[in-house]
Amino acid sequence: MDHQHSSNPGGAHGPALPLASNGVGAVSLCPCGVLTLHLSCFSLRLEPGAFQELHKLLGLALGELRNPAAAAAERIGNTAEAQASSGPGEALH
Repeated sequence: MDHQHSSNPGGAHGPALPLASNGVGAVSLCPCGVLTLHLSCFSLRLEPGAFQELHKLLGLALGELRNPAAAAAERIGNTAEAQASSGPGEALH
């Protein structure tokens, strides 16, 4: 699938490289480096860093679904570690 980009508003970037697909959707990579998540009712374009953060978010949610008690304990541990390693006020940023 092609998409337009602000640096080239009059034209598309060209065909995207399919990376993965299953019954839920597909992921493709544009030559400009933008990843597109295609689902049945919409497509979401993401920069690589945002795609990685989405991957982390979905992994956390999956962990929560698989084992809610262990995921909660891990969150509490990570929060305590972050607070202990940050200086005053840093945990709020």
